[in-house]
Amino acid sequence: MSKCRKTQVQQLASAASFSPDILADIFELFAKNFSYGKPLNNEWQLPDPSEIFTCDHTEFNAFLDLKNSLNEVKNLLSDKKLDEWHEHTA
Repeated sequence: MSKCRKTQVQQLASAASFSPDILADIFELFAKNFSYGKPLNNEWQLPDPSEIFTCDHTEFNAFLDLKNSLNEVKNLLSDKKLDEWHEHTA
């Protein structure tokens, strides 16, 4: 097994390459703050499902397609010997 590791190339996107709407969405997503306080009776309780699941289930086709694609690749690898595989991928 080779001890040489490939150097990782990091590709950073410039903020200028995104529209102001996208940048505002990103800022809003990462600006979320949540605070939790221990209940008075010192016993944590999950909220009622009717309070937290207020929207219908939504499937995202792009993620489902990605999942199927990754599973197809995984299935191609399932009959390989793991030790031999690591010799070629390390």
